[in-house]
Amino acid sequence: MDKTGGVSQATSSASGRKGIWWAMFVLSLAGLLVSVVLACIHFKVHTEAGFHSFCGRGSTFNCDDVARSPYSVLLGVPTALWGVFGYSLAAAVAIWGLRARRAALTVACGLLLFAGFTAIGAVLGVISAVHLHALCILCIATYGIN
Repeated sequence: MDKTGGVSQATSSASGRKGIWWAMFVLSLAGLLVSVVLACIHFKVHTEAGFHSFCGRGSTFNCDDVARSPYSVLLGVPTALWGVFGYSLAAAVAIWGLRARRAALTVACGLLLFAGFTAIGAVLGVISAVHLHALCILCIATYGIN
């Protein structure tokens, strides 16, 4: 508290930054969970004949069709596993942000991840809608998380 009995602006600013890092951490964990489920669906679609996921029932919203597409793999690795990596990295950056005394580098890393996730999500969303004519509910969840 400052001399007038109020919370100082520096303390308020620091706690606001902590709140953003905590939000990033929680969202990263949510994205990680969704990506793990997507990876399981991807592997089951490709290894179990006749597999249908809980979100693969319709014609427009069909995770199975998206998982079967060539766009579900990048550089030989399922896109969902790239998500696991990305959200794990984001969680690590959030922890770093929570612990850092100087915010500039951690904020830059957080913004870079945000920009990358947003761009990748936009590209994958357009591919699903325009090229595949099928949307994955769980993928849409990751776009929202991003």
